[in-house]
Order: sequence, then structure tokens, then C-alpha cells
Amino acid sequence: GTIQTHMNRYDEAINYYLKALQINPNDTATLANIGQAYLKSDQAQKAVVSLYRAAELDNGNADRFNMLGQAYLSAKMLPDAVEAFKRAIELRSDRAVYHFNLGEAYRIAEMTEQARNEFDLALNGKVDTADENFNRGRIYFRRGMYQEAINTYHRSLWQYDTKYDKAQVHLTLGQTY
Repeated sequence: GTIQTHMNRYDEAINYYLKALQINPNDTATLANIGQAYLKSDQAQKAVVSLYRAAELDNGNADRFNMLGQAYLSAKMLPDAVEAFKRAIELRSDRAVYHFNLGEAYRIAEMTEQARNEFDLALNGKVDTADENFNRGRIYFRRGMYQEAINTYHRSLWQYDTKYDKAQVHLTLGQTY
């Protein structure tokens, strides 16, 4: 399933994950992977079910709650998304991406002050991945800090390994310049 997901063959990946779940229905990694495949194939409700189960079984894993929050956000279940992101932050408050995602949920819910606070925390949090650098660039851009945004987008560009992700960064860079 993982190989199929990396090849953007989400329906095939889902089928493999479903077979794996028949063998072990409580495997949290498989539940998380199928949830992500559902998300990428625009099946947010199914993603919520799988990721909720993964978070329930692995309730000390911040990434599980972050993924669940993303599924809730995609399903337009804002209060649930906020709670899931808050739980991820309770477990790992140093991760910038969790604060960014909570900030996005607040922004969508038009809770401006809470969103601003979470984005501030995201700017000061630990950044390990290309997505986290890209998100940090988005915060700088929204605040009119264009040079910081450009520098951060460049960092994410160096970290991404797929043409699609790099194309997204180039598009965003072009819009920023």
C-alpha cells in the first residue's frame, strides 16, 4: 500500500491496506496509512473513521492526532479538528506543524486571535520537514514578511523530493515575488 500511495495510486493503496486490516484490524500504522490514502483521494469521512481508530488505539502518538485533525478539517468538522490538534500539541508542544494546523483551523473558524497565537508558536517551534518550512513561509507571507517567506520557501524547496511538491513551492515563490 505504501508504494501505491507514493505513486499516487490511492485506490490501489486502499485495497492493499484493507487486506492488511483483515489480518490485523488494530494495526495503527495501517489504520493511519489508509486514513492518509482516503484523505488524498478526497474521502474525508472514511479518513476520519480510520484515523480516529488509529488515534484511539495509539493515544500517546501526537502524529495520529495531527492526522486526525487534518481529516476532521477536510470533513469540515472544525470543533473536532481543533480538539485533535490540541491533543497533538499536548503530546508534543515543540512541533511547529501542529501549531500551524491548529492555527489554520482557527483561521477557517474565523477565530483570528487564537489563529495568530498558534501561528506565533509555529514560527518558534521545531521545524524538521519541507512541509513545516513551507507552512512557516505561508505565515511570513500572510504577515507581509516577504523576504522571510522567500527564504523559508527556498529551504522547503531543497527538502522536497517530488516534482509536484517542488512545483507547489515554485508557484508560491512566484506569487511572493
